[in-house]
Amino acid sequence: MKYKNLIILICVIVILLLILTLTGKKPQAKPIITVDELNTVLVCRPSDTTEIEIKNNNYQITRPFTYPGDSSAIAFLMNNLKNLKLGEVISRRKEKFEDFEVGEKGVKLILRGKKEIAFYIGKYAGDYQHSYFRFDNDDKVYLVSGINKHQVNIKPDDWRDKTILKVNQELIEKISIDDKEIVKKDTLWMYKDKIIDRYKIDVVLRTLSELRATGFSDTSSFRITHKIKIFTSSGIEFALEIGDKRDYNYLAKLPDKPTIFLLNEYTLNNFLNLIPAEEKKKK
Repeated sequence: MKYKNLIILICVIVILLLILTLTGKKPQAKPIITVDELNTVLVCRPSDTTEIEIKNNNYQITRPFTYPGDSSAIAFLMNNLKNLKLGEVISRRKEKFEDFEVGEKGVKLILRGKKEIAFYIGKYAGDYQHSYFRFDNDDKVYLVSGINKHQVNIKPDDWRDKTILKVNQELIEKISIDDKEIVKKDTLWMYKDKIIDRYKIDVVLRTLSELRATGFSDTSSFRITHKIKIFTSSGIEFALEIGDKRDYNYLAKLPDKPTIFLLNEYTLNNFLNLIPAEEKKKK
């Protein structure tokens, strides 16, 4: 009888524990920082530091140069910071900091708003779902989710806005490539008396709606090899100068602007290939 009562008691306890586990509220992770209050983010790597200023939902790089920030890349970082959640503490040993890549050789983020907070993002943990994390001036190493080192371990140029130019494709009525002009006539695009393939021109028009670089070049020399001009029905003219080839990119810049972009060779070829092949041979 006592044995039977003991079994019943154990069953009741197990059921109560299951009910508590399934219906009980789990503790919610507190946000580390309120992203909406941030005005400055510093990404500090051993080789460089990028300082990003946030003002009225706009991003500006202020160190190591002054340049508009890449809104998509930085917004992605802000979202990851918002979703950052601390897990368990897995170490307090300072000699293990470098193993977890949360020491002085790691990537440090400094977030400034109503308060300042600084921490290191380390390498992936063994499950590849979490990363190692340590607050500056603290010996506790946490597991963290929501952000990883690969998202922040990038050079300053990668935080820069890579937009070269934006043109409303509905307003484009003429494109000149060097001394050759492609003109829109009603719904067709023409080079002299030849109709331009619809797919080819559509690709170029979509590209011009936001022409983006793959990166930037630090070269001081620029030799113009091609000139591209875009004319719109509103009377606005856009111009792009193309330079020498660098690996799989071409140097490109806007007239009278110092910034030299890297433009993917595939993108440039889409422009050059608008000219019918037989015409290109006549030189």
